[in-house]
Amino acid sequence: MFNPPYDAATGIPYLQLLVESIRAVAWPTAVVLVIWIFRDDLKPLLAKIESFGPSGVKISQPSQPTQSIEGDSETALGEIALSDPVAREIDQSIRNELNKIPQERQKEKLITGLTLGLLQRNFFAAYADIFGSQIRALEALNERNISKSEAHSMFTKLQKEFEPFKEWNLDQYLQFLRRFKFIDETKEHYCITETGRNFLVFLSSYGLSKNRNL
Repeated sequence: MFNPPYDAATGIPYLQLLVESIRAVAWPTAVVLVIWIFRDDLKPLLAKIESFGPSGVKISQPSQPTQSIEGDSETALGEIALSDPVAREIDQSIRNELNKIPQERQKEKLITGLTLGLLQRNFFAAYADIFGSQIRALEALNERNISKSEAHSMFTKLQKEFEPFKEWNLDQYLQFLRRFKFIDETKEHYCITETGRNFLVFLSSYGLSKNRNL
């Protein structure tokens, strides 16, 4: 059974707290603010967005880049104009919430918030290039571990369905999921990680389409 990390004060999963915080702000302006904060890291994703709205985001064909994606607090703390009314509203909301927290715990809460923001940055980056079949693979792994022999059989069927995969092998196909630490493996099985499960939660929370190419 998957047990997401919880906020000790409220007993609510951190990802749920973050999603609820974002929902507290009007949807379009919240998305714009997130994109602005992580604009440098999200350039590959922004170039692929064809349309977005409350019903979800439509992304063009993924290309699965090879560079690794790591959290970078310097990016998250980059300059942002607080003259923006939405930024000021969020700034004031954060200050109000911090005033309710004992001073000795404020730093911990701020670090947690920044960590979750960077985690979402990574999830947006992963979504820019993940294949639909890889999302389905994560969902299958979320139900049970899959043996390596079964995984090879599943990939063989995928190669018959999608022409581009005929030049790939299973290891190349799984490289993207490994890079984002969505899967792990033993000698005999592949399994989903907690990060992989949180990525699936992220997709559902934002209404992001799982019907990607390939």
